[in-house]
Amino acid sequence: MSLGDFSTALWPHPVSKPSSAFNDHDTEESYLKNLKNLGEGWHYNKKPIYYQNNSLGYRTKEIEYFKDKDFILVLGCSHTEGIGQAEEEVWHSYLSKKFKLEILNAGFCASGPDMQMLNSYLFLKNSNLKPKAVVIQWPFLSRFMFKGEYLKRLLLPNFNVGLNLNLNPIFKKDKKILEKFKKEQATVESFYKTWLYDNNSVNHSYVFIESTRLMWALAGIPYYDFTLYDNDTNFNLINLKKSIKETDLARDLSHYGPKFNKKVGQIVCKELGKVL
Repeated sequence: MSLGDFSTALWPHPVSKPSSAFNDHDTEESYLKNLKNLGEGWHYNKKPIYYQNNSLGYRTKEIEYFKDKDFILVLGCSHTEGIGQAEEEVWHSYLSKKFKLEILNAGFCASGPDMQMLNSYLFLKNSNLKPKAVVIQWPFLSRFMFKGEYLKRLLLPNFNVGLNLNLNPIFKKDKKILEKFKKEQATVESFYKTWLYDNNSVNHSYVFIESTRLMWALAGIPYYDFTLYDNDTNFNLINLKKSIKETDLARDLSHYGPKFNKKVGQIVCKELGKVL
């Protein structure tokens, strides 16, 4: 089995992510603690947040929903998934309002550049969908999903972290899918362990970035990419954080808040408008 045998349009989250008002990175416990410290005037005192996830674990509608619809595909880490943010306050919500297009949110919390490349490949190969445009928010360039400790979160079965395969609704329907997914992950593990044999992560990220850009360009789909991290590289990455003076915080007090996200959305709208 090879990478070409993968059948999903995006890499499935290894653990089922039920829809909820909180999640592992934005917990109710931390919310109540923050509310106590920040008081009733805090933006999130009366601002509800709900994480509506699809069967693959992404904070978006089912992939099949986007058939015959005009949409923008967004890729990235937690800043794109929208951790600590109401869906209508995440940066890409402004793209939806501006261009009157649906958003397929493929943000994967704590992911690295390798995940953006893999999801681009899987989407182009398996989805049979063509977005009007793609926007990629590049995570830390030294962060890898298929290497070291990050790899443990993605591989099944992984008894070291106590994953219960039966929790995933995809695998409940058909055990054959589970067995196929295990083989696919074994292929990916072998591939990455062979290729990424050293710790030169930033240089490897150059391959991920350029390969991802090339895939979308060859597919004839307009794309815009940027980062929110101070990555010291020569990869022609636009760091939008440098052009935004006002920063606020999301409900988890770790990610950027609604004012910052609005600024990001406005900048991306302006740039995307040049190619749409």
